[in-house]
Amino acid sequence: MNQTLLGGGSPLNKLKQIETHLSRNARTVYVELDGNDVKADGSVTKPFATVARALLEKVGTTHELTIMLGVGSHSTDKVVCYGGRVNFKGEGKLSFAISETSLIGASDFGIVAIYVDVIDEQSPAYSAAFSFAGGGQILIYNNNVTLVNASDSLFYNGHGQNAAFLSGSVITSSKSILKHAGGVANTEPLSFIETGVTYSNIN
Repeated sequence: MNQTLLGGGSPLNKLKQIETHLSRNARTVYVELDGNDVKADGSVTKPFATVARALLEKVGTTHELTIMLGVGSHSTDKVVCYGGRVNFKGEGKLSFAISETSLIGASDFGIVAIYVDVIDEQSPAYSAAFSFAGGGQILIYNNNVTLVNASDSLFYNGHGQNAAFLSGSVITSSKSILKHAGGVANTEPLSFIETGVTYSNIN
């Protein structure tokens, strides 16, 4: 039996499904620890298993991708948003296994909004928890951020007019680190706005 890209059915119907998928301006996908990255479609009844798979849904014209994390700790590698927006929501938490130089990055006017707890419990040493360049923005809302292996700063400001927004969060580092570092003084300052944030070991 011949199979089309999305499984059975006529090629014309499947092509229409692909076009619809690629032309979404916004998409919400679900991730559960017992999900499936191969057979699932990211819906609430057929969730993906990993954050990495969910991030692949930011394709075509999708400007905003919301990833709903189910209960539990969701291990992933470094997350970078190039343009558009990625939201992390739900009842689960982000746990980083491989971080490179940072855990989460926003670049080329990309926006990452984090509404879930973040921890680097499996990550090797890295310099900054969050980094941005080229007009990137990182938003942290009403969560706990626990850093074990950050060696330099909470935020690293690369080139461009970048921004950090924090509200109602508790951010803890096991090592003494700076709140933010990098950037070009006076020409490319970091826009930093915070309210109701508690820091531990972050200066």
